[in-house]
Amino acid sequence: MNAIRSITLGRCVTGALALGGAVGGLTLALIAPAQAGNEERIGTAGAQELRLPVSARGLALGDGFIADVTGVEALSYNPAGTADVAGVEIYFSNLAWIADMDQNYFGAVAKTSWGVIGASVNVLSIGDIEETTEDRPEGTGRTFSPTFSTIGLTYSRYLTDAISVGANAKVISEQILQTNATGVAFDVGLRYRLSNKLRMALVLKHFGPDMTFDGSDFESFHQTSDNPQADPRSLSSISSAFDLPATFQIGAGYSLYDSGENRVTGFGSFMSNTYSEDEYQFGGEYNYGQTLALRAGIAATGNEDYNFGPTFGLGFGMPLGSSSFLNVDYGHRVVKDFFDDNQLLSVKFTF
Repeated sequence: MNAIRSITLGRCVTGALALGGAVGGLTLALIAPAQAGNEERIGTAGAQELRLPVSARGLALGDGFIADVTGVEALSYNPAGTADVAGVEIYFSNLAWIADMDQNYFGAVAKTSWGVIGASVNVLSIGDIEETTEDRPEGTGRTFSPTFSTIGLTYSRYLTDAISVGANAKVISEQILQTNATGVAFDVGLRYRLSNKLRMALVLKHFGPDMTFDGSDFESFHQTSDNPQADPRSLSSISSAFDLPATFQIGAGYSLYDSGENRVTGFGSFMSNTYSEDEYQFGGEYNYGQTLALRAGIAATGNEDYNFGPTFGLGFGMPLGSSSFLNVDYGHRVVKDFFDDNQLLSVKFTF
């Protein structure tokens, strides 16, 4: 009995030390971006496509499920959640966002002998925009289509039987005609299973060096001499650098009811945004085995102009043979004014 108590105590101490170290690391990493944020700088960060939802389940739960998200869906929300992968998972999703903008996302994760590795590709298409110039402000008759893309690599593993950690490295590319910006961003996450019912998580996302636009569109010809015979000179403008939209999120998931095939889970999280109002995110989910899921959620903020309302969605699951599984999920978010509601459809294959 004493030996068992010693083993149990050792695991608790190890878990506490690991959690404390990870929390301390996340807190230190948070200090720099958090100090940069204030009310005067709200809305001044770039690369806002990093904050768009890619999971139908996450959207339906108000994006408050960072303590419970697992597998390939966790790539974008909490990389520590990918540590639960037992084999291979592949994921596709499409988001119909605002103003006819469309986002397509692909992710894949696989378990290895030294942890879980993953990769993701996210492409946001803005749609066709009519080209205007200084000489022709009413339009040239041509259109262009900006494209924002992000490629990510992920690694995660369990530190103890209750604590997992993970990290993302992302390359960001934004292209508008002959103007482009390229940068890198990083996410780190931690998840702690306190019991069979309660889970907690910490995530720091989208932190990295500033990005700057550059390209031939910044060049133009100007007559710099009073001599009409002089040739125009090519002058180049310089773009100001912009910050990434760093966020820090802490969340929890709690099993409210679990009996037979029926399970009800509640979620909640707080997200501190460096360049926008902080958010409180809540969601609830009912599962009937692995076959059916019903979800609802809400995100609240102190910003009176916050344009998003309640969320809801559902999911279906079915086996594909003896070792494969298919999940299809749908998420819907109400948009209060000006635009159509957001809709997100996702498909996941588990092998």
